[in-house]
Amino acid sequence: MSFKTLLENKKVVTKSVDFAGEKVEIRKLSSGEVLEIQTLGRDINKVTEGSDEVDVEDASRKGIVTLVKIIKMGAIGADEVSDDDFLNFSFDDVQKLSDAILEYSGVNKKGK
Repeated sequence: MSFKTLLENKKVVTKSVDFAGEKVEIRKLSSGEVLEIQTLGRDINKVTEGSDEVDVEDASRKGIVTLVKIIKMGAIGADEVSDDDFLNFSFDDVQKLSDAILEYSGVNKKGK
């Protein structure tokens, strides 16, 4: 099978994980999506580097926006929820779900 055929017949690979006491389906992110997230991470680092006065509120906001973007990209059905609605979930749940998506996609693999 050629790579072109693989791209044309791309299958969504998913797995079930816990989020806020329920099971949700996550999928593996594409390489392009991972690059987009890494760019967002570099933007957050720019806010916190090179200055004695760090705008903690701006860095925190950008961090949460990035976590929500990861979830919207990688959790099935999450794109139907507004960014503001994600603020109603605990930060711990949001962070754990985004970490699970990144790890499932091959980013931040723990001990592997």
